[in-house]
Amino acid sequence: MFVIEESKGNNWVKAAPKVQTQVNARISGPRGKSSFQALYGFNPKLAAAELPHPILIFSDPTQEYYKLASNLTQAKIQQLEQANKNRRPALKYQIGDQVLLSTQNLSPYSKETKLHFK
Repeated sequence: MFVIEESKGNNWVKAAPKVQTQVNARISGPRGKSSFQALYGFNPKLAAAELPHPILIFSDPTQEYYKLASNLTQAKIQQLEQANKNRRPALKYQIGDQVLLSTQNLSPYSKETKLHFK
């Protein structure tokens, strides 16, 4: 990543464009490409190039959108699978079952108590 030259960090105005460029050129895991590449179809060269580099052939924005949407959907599915690994199924309550109610989220100024009828 970008290193700020001064130890005091007073040059943030000069460093901001470089930092922003590097953040936008960073490849995101769920997307599979950088923000810059998602918008423009190519990544900018961050280091000085000896020869000019050609811009990649223009790609269809609709196709790119669906590809990105598919990658993000896959990431959400993976997150859901990981989140549900250690969860247990919800308990099934029947009418007439007795349960304990926590008073943690009940207002102390409310007229209702935990033994009050609904």
